Amino acid sequence: MKEESFGERLKKAMQIRNMNAATLSRKTGIKPPMISEYLSGKCNAKQDKLYVLAKELDVNEAWLMGFDVSISRIPDVMRNEENKIILEKIEKLSKEQKEIIIKMIDNMK
Repeated sequence: MKEESFGERLKKAMQIRNMNAATLSRKTGIKPPMISEYLSGKCNAKQDKLYVLAKELDVNEAWLMGFDVSISRIPDVMRNEENKIILEKIEKLSKEQKEIIIKMIDNMK
């Protein structure tokens, strides 16, 4: 469930990190007009830009998208380890079991 828009969350994260749009642009490589469009709500960041913004602002991507989750970011090192464990377990499943897992994940979205 979404609480706030991407633009609202981006503003909030920038305030928390005491960062203005120009600094965020410089640190992320995202052009100032695009940051302005995000902040105004004209558009949302695509996945690659969302990752860069969340990483620079040290916030959770899902939180930045407006979902009701913790603002705390899981470090990339931990993410990679968690993903590795999950993938190892999935690789051991049958095709039918994998299809069930995919359906379960789709239902969680």
